[in-house]
Amino acid sequence: MSLAKITLIGMYNYDPTLFDLLTVPEAIDKDVLVGNILLRSGDFETLYGSIPFTKQAIGIWSSKWYPTLDKWAYAMTKEYEPLENYDRNEEWEDTNTGTQTNVKSGNETFGKAGTESTEQLGTEKNVRSGNETDAKAGSETTAYSGSETTAYTGSETTAYAGEESNVKTGTETHVGSGNETTAKAGSETDQQGGGNTTINKVSAYDSNTLVNHDSADFTTTQSNTHSFTDRVDTHTLNDLQDQLTYGDVTDTRSFSDREDTHSFTDRNDTRSFTDRNDTLSFTDRTDTHTFNNVTDERSFTGRKEQLSFANRLDTTTFNDVQDQRTDDLTAHHEGRVHGNIGVTTSQQMLESEMTLRLKWNLYEQITDLFLSEFVIPIY
Repeated sequence: MSLAKITLIGMYNYDPTLFDLLTVPEAIDKDVLVGNILLRSGDFETLYGSIPFTKQAIGIWSSKWYPTLDKWAYAMTKEYEPLENYDRNEEWEDTNTGTQTNVKSGNETFGKAGTESTEQLGTEKNVRSGNETDAKAGSETTAYSGSETTAYTGSETTAYAGEESNVKTGTETHVGSGNETTAKAGSETDQQGGGNTTINKVSAYDSNTLVNHDSADFTTTQSNTHSFTDRVDTHTLNDLQDQLTYGDVTDTRSFSDREDTHSFTDRNDTRSFTDRNDTLSFTDRTDTHTFNNVTDERSFTGRKEQLSFANRLDTTTFNDVQDQRTDDLTAHHEGRVHGNIGVTTSQQMLESEMTLRLKWNLYEQITDLFLSEFVIPIY
């Protein structure tokens, strides 16, 4: 003889919205929980025979137990190290306000003895690329005073070889104006001398040929003397022009191992300065140095820099020196200390973790709680 029962599975098959009012924390999968409840309830008869009432009761049950389920879910899903039994987090703040003053007086002495050495090995390289620009504005002045002397001894020789040519073309004009005066003093004598011969020629009545008839010789000597006392001859020039025209005229001088020699014996060239100022003015002048991967390299092989001290004392004297600091600071600190303090072995903690996960399943615990209030566990 069989008995008809009203089960949760039957109610759910009739009304799939049976668990719509069930609310669970975010960490719990509602579909997994509902499925586990239906599997575990099996053929157990429900405590309430009405589907609408059971649906409302499920909503009330989930609201009542929601805080407990949330704590269970938080505890079971919390991240932790199973092989650590100590985990401490600290957080604190330090606040400093006000003024702190330190006053020093007297002497502070440091004594040094022995040797301080610095050893350098390898190569030191500085690579420069790009442009280095120096901008200058204003004036740069150099002042000189006293004398500058250059002494020469020996000979200065300039040797010439080959030809030196000057080519002239065009017109060269000299213009003169005003008066040109020549002063004369003393005597000026003009002497004339010499002779001449006169020949008289005639012809016969029956001939056209001339023959000498007679001749006369004359010798003449003449001397003219002019005396001058402060005589001035003046020529007046009124824009007189002397003009020379050149058509590719070439003046050529040839040299064959010519040497011009200047000899000096203790020659001194002296320049004297009295408050001389040489001034250079700059207006937005820019000097640029361009580097194309220039490398400055210094190599060291066993180089040592050594300072030796023999009872050296460094003394600092303070005469009421004050160091003052005003604070208005807040320092925030956070710290965490965790691990195994050694009371329990790692193997024991691992065993406890495996036992906990086996015996305490979150969905099983919630299912047991639910079934205890909604079904009659009698077969």
